[in-house]
Amino acid sequence: DPSYVGVSELIALIAVADSVSTWFHSRAVEERIRADGDERSKYDIIFGTPLTARVESLEAIISEFGRCVRDSKDMPAIRSTISSVQKNVHSGWYFGVNSFLSSHRDDPSGDLRVELNDYWDQSSFLINEIGNATTPDRALEAYRKLQQLADQYLGKSRKLLVGHRGKVKGVPLPVFG
Repeated sequence: DPSYVGVSELIALIAVADSVSTWFHSRAVEERIRADGDERSKYDIIFGTPLTARVESLEAIISEFGRCVRDSKDMPAIRSTISSVQKNVHSGWYFGVNSFLSSHRDDPSGDLRVELNDYWDQSSFLINEIGNATTPDRALEAYRKLQQLADQYLGKSRKLLVGHRGKVKGVPLPVFG
């Protein structure tokens, strides 16, 4: 029957058009994913990985403060070692991270700088509290607050970095580019 031939040719034509359209759409999605991945890789190399390495080194510094408090049995020794770590290590860490963030004017540098400065203000207060403690037990109590503050800072920083990385988008090439 000739009418079936026309209908089957029309159905075949629609199927071919649909598969071509699907191919173009999936190719465009692949290009967008590839472009986003390339931009995120650049973000990681230029900003994310270097900042993460700098920020994560805070854990070792906080451990050093803990060692000072735990290993010293009298307050003059605690004051001396805490002051030394603050001047020689912790301050250098802060100024290094702050300098890195200042050299990157794009997002999320501003938010990360706010978090860093909040951490610095609060940690400086707690470090002074450790040094001004009247007993090693009180110094240890202030150190635990410092450790908790550092953990909160690290968590917020990681969250900001991951959130921004997820927003990084690339510009896909045209399908026949």
